[in-house]
Amino acid sequence: MEAVVRVDGEEGRSFTVKAGVQQRCVIAPMLFNVFVDQFLKEALLQLPPDKQFGDQITTKSGGALPTDLLSRIVALMFADNLALSPDSPDDLVVLLGMANAVASK
Repeated sequence: MEAVVRVDGEEGRSFTVKAGVQQRCVIAPMLFNVFVDQFLKEALLQLPPDKQFGDQITTKSGGALPTDLLSRIVALMFADNLALSPDSPDDLVVLLGMANAVASK
């Protein structure tokens, strides 16, 4: 399959796409979810246990005795996007290193 990149209405040179899933492919969201779910599971296992990453949120649990639950959001996934949630530039370096280690397997 051939592809081109268009910026401000001007197209670059065409190139051959050797891997990936075409845009608007009906199976693309499922493939993304299967891959990224496993990728994140492996990557999050490599987080240092003494370090807290991500944005802290408080949620209310239902039931007879409502209690506050603290959770941390380290990554968000939507469609074919993945967003990491570091607290600082140093944390971003750690998260990207962890992702690189898993992706290099």
